[in-house]
Amino acid sequence: MKLKSAVGYRFYPHRLRGEGFFMAVLKKAEETNKNAWSPSRGPKANKSAAIPKDLRERLSSWVIPNEYHSLIRSVPRLAGDENNFGGTAIKIFGSQWSEELQILQHAVYVAEFGMNVCSVKKDKIIPAPAFALCADLNLDNFHRVETDEAQALNYLRRENLTVDAPVGYALITHQNIPLGWIKNLGNRSNNLFPAEWRLRK
Repeated sequence: MKLKSAVGYRFYPHRLRGEGFFMAVLKKAEETNKNAWSPSRGPKANKSAAIPKDLRERLSSWVIPNEYHSLIRSVPRLAGDENNFGGTAIKIFGSQWSEELQILQHAVYVAEFGMNVCSVKKDKIIPAPAFALCADLNLDNFHRVETDEAQALNYLRRENLTVDAPVGYALITHQNIPLGWIKNLGNRSNNLFPAEWRLRK
């Protein structure tokens, strides 16, 4: 194949951190294939993104309204995929990239995209750990438990806290900054801060 003109980028290991690699983009001169996949074609088009109306209404108060993002449903393509909470995960994703996401999902396995909002198991909605840190989280929709410095550090170490909160999920905050979730069972609470995020000391 002959190239009349081309631009490439070489990353030198002695100038950058890494092993060094080369990157270039090539474009076919032929006309675009009219039979190429489009979001309106194919068995996967829009199927995995649909959220039941009643669930969408329940989640509408979780997120601050924003025209630039939307809630979509993620269905795992690999069994036991932890990123999909074992079945159905609801995510926030940029609306302007919806078509590109569908094209990629049709062609390759997309390991992760957007931000997890919650997982849905039967009739239970479980808030995702990362969603507690999301700028679009509607704080007024959740019961908040304000902590002092010692309590906040204990929470970040995944120690269980004694809290005064209704039974169910509550948002732990420190100086009004969200840290994560707990599930209050009445006589005790479960710390839902991810084990891989916890403070070691």
